[in-house]
Amino acid sequence: MRTRFTIFFSFFLTISFAQQYRFTPKWEAGHIKSITYTILEQTYKNKVLTDDSTYTLHATLKVVSEDEAFYTIEYTVENPVMKALSELYDKLVEEVPEYKDQQLICSVSKDSGQVVLLNWKEVRQYNIKSYNRMEKLLAKKAPDRARMAKEVFMPVKQLYENENYVKEQVKKGIGFLCVPFERSYTLREKVEEADSAMNPFNPSVMLETTETVWLKSYDEKNEEGTFIYSVDMDFSKFVLQMKDVMMRIAASMNVEDSVIYRKQREVDQLKMDMTHENMIIYDNKTTWVTKSVNTIEITGVDPKNGPSRKVYRITAEIE
Repeated sequence: MRTRFTIFFSFFLTISFAQQYRFTPKWEAGHIKSITYTILEQTYKNKVLTDDSTYTLHATLKVVSEDEAFYTIEYTVENPVMKALSELYDKLVEEVPEYKDQQLICSVSKDSGQVVLLNWKEVRQYNIKSYNRMEKLLAKKAPDRARMAKEVFMPVKQLYENENYVKEQVKKGIGFLCVPFERSYTLREKVEEADSAMNPFNPSVMLETTETVWLKSYDEKNEEGTFIYSVDMDFSKFVLQMKDVMMRIAASMNVEDSVIYRKQREVDQLKMDMTHENMIIYDNKTTWVTKSVNTIEITGVDPKNGPSRKVYRITAEIE
Protein backbone atom coordinates (compact mmCIF):
# COMPACT_ATOMS: atom_id res chain seq x y z
CA MET A 1 0.00 0.00 0.00
CA ARG A 2 2.84 2.34 0.92
CA THR A 3 4.57 1.64 -2.41
CA ARG A 4 1.39 2.44 -4.37
CA PHE A 5 0.96 5.70 -2.44
CA THR A 6 4.56 6.70 -3.16
CA ILE A 7 4.16 6.00 -6.89
CA PHE A 8 0.87 7.93 -7.01
CA PHE A 9 2.35 10.87 -5.11
CA SER A 10 5.39 10.99 -7.41
CA PHE A 11 3.11 10.88 -10.47
CA PHE A 12 0.96 13.66 -9.00
CA LEU A 13 4.02 15.85 -8.43
CA THR A 14 5.21 15.28 -12.00
CA ILE A 15 1.83 16.27 -13.42
CA SER A 16 1.59 19.30 -11.13
CA PHE A 17 5.00 20.68 -12.01
CA ALA A 18 4.42 20.04 -15.71
CA GLN A 19 1.10 21.89 -15.80
CA GLN A 20 0.88 24.31 -18.68
CA TYR A 21 -0.83 27.67 -18.68
CA ARG A 22 -2.17 29.35 -21.78
CA PHE A 23 -3.43 32.89 -21.22
CA THR A 24 -5.68 34.60 -23.75
CA PRO A 25 -6.62 38.29 -23.75
CA LYS A 26 -10.29 39.07 -23.20
CA TRP A 27 -10.10 42.76 -23.89
CA GLU A 28 -13.09 44.57 -25.34
CA ALA A 29 -13.43 47.57 -27.63
CA GLY A 30 -13.83 50.66 -25.50
CA HIS A 31 -11.60 49.45 -22.65
CA ILE A 32 -9.38 52.30 -21.42
CA LYS A 33 -6.37 51.87 -19.15
CA SER A 34 -4.23 54.57 -17.56
CA ILE A 35 -0.51 53.88 -17.17
CA THR A 36 1.85 55.75 -14.87
CA TYR A 37 5.56 55.28 -15.53
CA THR A 38 7.96 56.20 -12.73
CA ILE A 39 11.48 56.40 -14.12
CA LEU A 40 14.49 56.24 -11.82
CA GLU A 41 17.89 57.07 -13.30
CA GLN A 42 21.14 56.60 -11.40
CA THR A 43 24.73 57.09 -12.54
CA TYR A 44 27.75 55.66 -10.75
CA LYS A 45 31.39 56.48 -11.52
CA ASN A 46 34.09 54.48 -9.77
CA LYS A 47 31.30 53.01 -7.59
CA VAL A 48 30.25 56.49 -6.40
CA LEU A 49 26.69 57.71 -7.05
CA THR A 50 27.06 60.91 -9.08
CA ASP A 51 23.51 61.44 -10.34
CA ASP A 52 20.11 60.37 -9.03
CA SER A 53 16.83 61.53 -10.55
CA THR A 54 13.21 60.41 -10.73
CA TYR A 55 10.40 61.58 -12.99
CA THR A 56 7.01 60.32 -14.18
CA LEU A 57 5.26 59.93 -17.50
CA HIS A 58 1.55 59.33 -17.98
CA ALA A 59 -0.17 57.42 -20.76
CA THR A 60 -3.55 56.03 -21.71
CA LEU A 61 -4.29 52.91 -23.69
CA LYS A 62 -7.63 52.44 -25.44
CA VAL A 63 -8.86 49.32 -27.21
CA VAL A 64 -10.31 50.83 -30.37
CA SER A 65 -11.55 47.70 -32.13
CA GLU A 66 -11.04 43.96 -32.51
CA ASP A 67 -11.54 41.17 -35.00
CA GLU A 68 -10.97 37.42 -34.75
CA ALA A 69 -7.18 37.70 -34.72
CA PHE A 70 -6.19 41.21 -33.61
CA TYR A 71 -6.93 44.15 -31.38
CA THR A 72 -6.31 47.69 -32.54
CA ILE A 73 -5.16 49.91 -29.70
CA GLU A 74 -4.56 53.63 -29.33
CA TYR A 75 -1.61 54.44 -27.08
CA THR A 76 -1.27 58.08 -26.04
CA VAL A 77 1.81 59.00 -24.02
CA GLU A 78 3.39 62.22 -22.78
CA ASN A 79 6.13 63.46 -25.08
CA PRO A 80 9.29 62.49 -23.15
CA VAL A 81 11.49 65.03 -24.93
CA MET A 82 9.10 67.87 -24.12
CA LYS A 83 9.07 66.66 -20.53
CA ALA A 84 12.87 66.90 -20.43
CA LEU A 85 13.08 70.25 -22.24
CA SER A 86 10.52 71.71 -19.84
CA GLU A 87 13.30 71.67 -17.27
CA LEU A 88 15.04 74.31 -19.40
CA TYR A 89 11.92 76.36 -20.17
CA ASP A 90 8.97 75.76 -17.86
CA LYS A 91 6.33 77.27 -20.18
CA LEU A 92 7.10 74.93 -23.04
CA VAL A 93 3.92 72.86 -22.61
CA GLU A 94 1.79 76.01 -22.51
CA GLU A 95 3.42 77.37 -25.67
CA VAL A 96 3.11 74.20 -27.78
CA PRO A 97 0.29 72.11 -26.21
CA GLU A 98 -0.28 70.31 -29.52
CA TYR A 99 2.96 68.40 -28.93
CA LYS A 100 2.36 67.50 -25.31
CA ASP A 101 1.16 63.98 -26.11
CA GLN A 102 2.07 61.49 -28.79
CA GLN A 103 -0.43 59.03 -30.23
CA LEU A 104 0.55 55.62 -31.53
CA ILE A 105 -1.80 53.15 -33.20
CA CYS A 106 -0.81 49.50 -32.80
CA SER A 107 -2.18 46.06 -33.51
CA VAL A 108 -1.94 43.29 -30.93
CA SER A 109 -2.13 39.64 -31.95
CA LYS A 110 -4.50 37.64 -29.75
CA ASP A 111 -2.54 34.48 -30.47
CA SER A 112 1.09 35.62 -30.08
CA GLY A 113 0.84 38.94 -28.23
CA GLN A 114 2.94 40.60 -30.94
CA VAL A 115 2.68 44.40 -30.98
CA VAL A 116 3.00 46.14 -34.36
CA LEU A 117 3.12 49.91 -34.87
CA LEU A 118 0.64 50.87 -37.60
CA ASN A 119 1.03 54.66 -37.94
CA TRP A 120 4.81 55.00 -38.28
CA LYS A 121 4.62 57.70 -41.00
CA GLU A 122 2.41 59.90 -38.82
CA VAL A 123 4.64 59.29 -35.79
CA ARG A 124 7.73 60.29 -37.78
CA GLN A 125 6.10 63.53 -38.97
CA TYR A 126 5.00 64.28 -35.42
CA ASN A 127 8.55 63.76 -34.15
CA ILE A 128 10.13 66.00 -36.79
CA LYS A 129 7.59 68.81 -36.39
CA SER A 130 7.61 68.72 -32.59
CA TYR A 131 11.43 68.82 -32.39
CA ASN A 132 11.66 71.68 -34.88
CA ARG A 133 8.92 73.64 -33.12
CA MET A 134 10.46 73.22 -29.67
CA GLU A 135 13.92 74.05 -31.00
CA LYS A 136 12.72 77.35 -32.49
CA LEU A 137 10.76 78.23 -29.37
CA LEU A 138 13.76 77.66 -27.10
CA ALA A 139 15.96 79.76 -29.38
CA LYS A 140 13.46 82.60 -29.03
CA LYS A 141 12.41 82.29 -25.39
CA ALA A 142 15.54 80.83 -23.75
CA PRO A 143 18.47 81.48 -26.11
CA ASP A 144 21.02 80.93 -23.36
CA ARG A 145 19.82 77.34 -23.00
CA ALA A 146 18.91 76.56 -26.59
CA ARG A 147 22.43 75.59 -27.63
CA MET A 148 22.79 73.14 -24.76
CA ALA A 149 19.38 71.63 -25.55
CA LYS A 150 20.35 71.22 -29.20
CA GLU A 151 23.62 69.49 -28.35
CA VAL A 152 21.96 67.13 -25.88
CA PHE A 153 18.84 66.29 -27.86
CA MET A 154 20.09 66.31 -31.45
CA PRO A 155 21.12 62.61 -31.19
CA VAL A 156 17.70 61.88 -29.68
CA LYS A 157 16.01 63.69 -32.56
CA GLN A 158 17.87 61.52 -35.04
CA LEU A 159 16.90 58.38 -33.14
CA TYR A 160 13.21 59.25 -33.14
CA GLU A 161 13.32 59.61 -36.91
CA ASN A 162 14.53 56.00 -37.12
CA GLU A 163 11.69 53.52 -37.67
CA ASN A 164 13.43 50.58 -36.00
CA TYR A 165 14.28 52.65 -32.94
CA VAL A 166 10.70 53.89 -32.53
CA LYS A 167 9.39 50.34 -32.85
CA GLU A 168 11.85 49.25 -30.15
CA GLN A 169 10.54 52.05 -27.91
CA VAL A 170 6.94 50.98 -28.50
CA LYS A 171 7.89 47.44 -27.55
CA LYS A 172 9.51 48.71 -24.34
CA GLY A 173 6.57 51.00 -23.59
CA ILE A 174 3.68 48.54 -23.91
CA GLY A 175 5.14 45.19 -25.00
CA PHE A 176 5.14 43.96 -21.41
CA LEU A 177 1.32 44.05 -21.44
CA CYS A 178 1.33 41.20 -23.95
CA VAL A 179 4.06 38.92 -22.54
CA PRO A 180 1.47 36.58 -20.90
CA PHE A 181 -0.11 35.91 -24.31
CA GLU A 182 3.04 35.07 -26.26
CA ARG A 183 3.09 31.31 -25.67
CA SER A 184 2.09 28.47 -23.37
CA TYR A 185 3.95 28.51 -20.06
CA THR A 186 5.05 25.77 -17.71
CA LEU A 187 5.58 27.02 -14.17
CA ARG A 188 9.23 28.00 -13.53
CA GLU A 189 10.36 26.72 -16.93
CA LYS A 190 12.53 29.24 -18.77
CA VAL A 191 12.14 29.69 -22.51
CA GLU A 192 15.08 31.20 -24.41
CA GLU A 193 14.94 32.71 -27.85
CA ALA A 194 17.75 34.13 -30.00
CA ASP A 195 16.99 37.46 -31.62
CA SER A 196 18.61 40.75 -32.58
CA ALA A 197 18.08 44.32 -31.43
CA MET A 198 19.35 47.78 -32.17
CA ASN A 199 22.50 48.79 -30.34
CA PRO A 200 21.40 51.54 -27.90
CA PHE A 201 24.81 53.23 -28.34
CA ASN A 202 24.93 52.98 -32.13
CA PRO A 203 21.53 52.49 -33.83
CA SER A 204 23.17 51.58 -37.14
CA VAL A 205 24.51 48.38 -35.56
CA MET A 206 22.39 45.38 -34.66
CA LEU A 207 23.36 43.19 -31.72
CA GLU A 208 22.69 39.52 -31.08
CA THR A 209 20.36 39.05 -28.12
CA THR A 210 18.97 36.23 -26.02
CA GLU A 211 15.46 36.75 -24.67
CA THR A 212 14.37 34.67 -21.69
CA VAL A 213 10.82 34.56 -20.36
CA TRP A 214 9.23 32.41 -17.66
CA LEU A 215 6.25 32.16 -15.38
CA LYS A 216 7.82 32.52 -11.95
CA SER A 217 4.64 31.90 -9.93
CA TYR A 218 0.90 31.58 -10.33
CA ASP A 219 -1.70 32.02 -7.58
CA GLU A 220 -4.58 29.74 -8.58
CA LYS A 221 -6.97 31.25 -6.04
CA ASN A 222 -6.47 34.88 -7.04
CA GLU A 223 -5.60 34.05 -10.67
CA GLU A 224 -2.49 36.21 -10.49
CA GLY A 225 0.81 35.39 -12.18
CA THR A 226 4.33 36.80 -12.01
CA PHE A 227 6.42 36.70 -15.18
CA ILE A 228 10.11 37.43 -15.59
CA TYR A 229 11.29 38.70 -18.96
CA SER A 230 14.99 39.37 -19.53
CA VAL A 231 17.23 40.31 -22.44
CA ASP A 232 20.98 39.70 -22.69
CA MET A 233 22.78 41.74 -25.33
CA ASP A 234 26.07 40.53 -26.78
CA PHE A 235 28.38 43.55 -27.01
CA SER A 236 31.53 41.51 -27.69
CA LYS A 237 31.71 42.23 -31.45
CA PHE A 238 30.86 45.89 -30.93
CA VAL A 239 33.58 46.29 -28.29
CA LEU A 240 36.12 44.58 -30.57
CA GLN A 241 35.19 47.00 -33.36
CA MET A 242 35.67 49.96 -31.02
CA LYS A 243 39.06 48.64 -29.92
CA ASP A 244 40.08 48.12 -33.53
CA VAL A 245 39.12 51.70 -34.46
CA MET A 246 41.00 53.11 -31.47
CA MET A 247 44.15 51.17 -32.35
CA ARG A 248 43.97 52.19 -36.03
CA ILE A 249 43.78 55.83 -35.00
CA ALA A 250 46.79 55.37 -32.72
CA ALA A 251 48.78 53.59 -35.45
CA SER A 252 48.02 56.34 -37.98
CA MET A 253 49.81 58.89 -35.79
CA ASN A 254 53.24 57.38 -36.55
CA VAL A 255 54.25 57.19 -32.90
CA GLU A 256 56.89 54.96 -31.33
CA ASP A 257 56.20 51.28 -30.71
CA SER A 258 56.31 51.86 -26.95
CA VAL A 259 53.44 54.35 -27.25
CA ILE A 260 51.44 51.88 -29.34
CA TYR A 261 52.08 49.21 -26.71
CA ARG A 262 50.81 51.47 -23.91
CA LYS A 263 47.77 52.35 -26.00
CA GLN A 264 47.07 48.65 -26.59
CA ARG A 265 47.15 47.96 -22.86
CA GLU A 266 44.82 50.91 -22.31
CA VAL A 267 42.38 49.82 -25.01
CA ASP A 268 42.31 46.25 -23.68
CA GLN A 269 40.63 47.59 -20.53
CA LEU A 270 37.56 48.70 -22.49
CA LYS A 271 34.46 46.76 -21.42
CA MET A 272 30.71 47.12 -21.89
CA ASP A 273 27.73 45.10 -20.69
CA MET A 274 23.99 45.55 -20.32
CA THR A 275 21.36 43.60 -18.38
CA HIS A 276 17.63 44.00 -18.76
CA GLU A 277 15.04 42.31 -16.52
CA ASN A 278 11.33 43.00 -16.28
CA MET A 279 9.06 41.64 -13.53
CA ILE A 280 5.45 41.58 -14.73
CA ILE A 281 2.36 41.10 -12.55
CA TYR A 282 -0.63 39.72 -14.47
CA ASP A 283 -4.29 39.45 -13.40
CA ASN A 284 -6.00 36.63 -15.31
CA LYS A 285 -9.45 37.69 -14.09
CA THR A 286 -9.23 40.84 -16.18
CA THR A 287 -6.44 39.58 -18.51
CA TRP A 288 -4.54 42.82 -17.93
CA VAL A 289 -1.07 43.34 -16.54
CA THR A 290 -1.33 45.46 -13.39
CA LYS A 291 2.33 46.29 -12.76
CA SER A 292 5.74 46.07 -14.36
CA VAL A 293 9.17 46.78 -12.88
CA ASN A 294 11.74 47.01 -15.65
CA THR A 295 15.39 47.33 -14.59
CA ILE A 296 18.10 48.12 -17.13
CA GLU A 297 21.71 48.25 -15.99
CA ILE A 298 24.59 49.36 -18.19
CA THR A 299 28.13 48.76 -16.96
CA GLY A 300 31.44 49.50 -18.55
CA VAL A 301 35.09 50.31 -18.10
CA ASP A 302 36.49 53.34 -19.88
CA PRO A 303 40.31 53.27 -20.18
CA LYS A 304 40.52 56.93 -19.09
CA ASN A 305 37.61 57.34 -16.68
CA GLY A 306 37.46 53.92 -15.04
CA PRO A 307 34.37 51.82 -14.25
CA SER A 308 30.88 53.25 -14.64
CA ARG A 309 27.35 52.03 -14.09
CA LYS A 310 24.01 53.43 -15.24
CA VAL A 311 20.75 52.13 -13.79
CA TYR A 312 17.27 52.75 -15.20
CA ARG A 313 14.29 51.42 -13.27
CA ILE A 314 10.93 51.95 -14.96
CA THR A 315 7.92 51.07 -12.82
CA ALA A 316 4.65 50.97 -14.74
CA GLU A 317 1.34 50.82 -12.87
CA ILE A 318 -1.80 50.11 -14.85
CA GLU A 319 -5.30 51.01 -13.68
